Amino acid sequence: SRETKPFTLALVGPMSGPDAEYGKAMRMGAEHFVDEIKARGGINGRKLRLEVYNDKNDLEKAEEVARTIAQNSDVLGVLGHYYSTTSLAAAPIYEEAGIVMISASATDDAITEEYEWSFTTLPNSSSQGQFIAHYLNDVLKVSSACVIYDEDIYGTNLKGSFLAEAEKLVLGIRGTWGCLEQTCLGRFFPTCRSRGSSGSSRS
Repeated sequence: SRETKPFTLALVGPMSGPDAEYGKAMRMGAEHFVDEIKARGGINGRKLRLEVYNDKNDLEKAEEVARTIAQNSDVLGVLGHYYSTTSLAAAPIYEEAGIVMISASATDDAITEEYEWSFTTLPNSSSQGQFIAHYLNDVLKVSSACVIYDEDIYGTNLKGSFLAEAEKLVLGIRGTWGCLEQTCLGRFFPTCRSRGSSGSSRS
């Protein structure tokens, strides 16, 4: 009967491929939560069941998984996706189906601003960029900064919000560099330290 039917949550993330370690961490956390609920006797006597889906952090796969979940009337909500890009690809599908999506890692502003059924547990990219600018200005009290960012959607959005807030605070920007690989940080950091200010700064 419906009164004894388990509640079902879908977990979506990169369960295989180059980002599989993140998917493994997501699964361990979700399964631990389900085990805790089980130990308490369920929710009002009903069990909690977890269905795991692999989107490989791929946009097309994320859409495919989202459509599969949307057709499953048993799924109450989605835990995931891992990236902002895959979350944004899936969000309109969940929105149309009336399924809640909660991501613990995606931060793109559009996820929560454009979709009523999508939520994140982290501050969005704009808030993070603003916080960094205020921390440098108000706590560290520096007059200028260098910006080295990942050239993906997260890094680009974070850079944009930081630069906008830094301009309001009159925080000088000595330079900005985009980076596709972590190994390039060692190349840019010495350059940043030796470079003179190219923007407004306070003495």
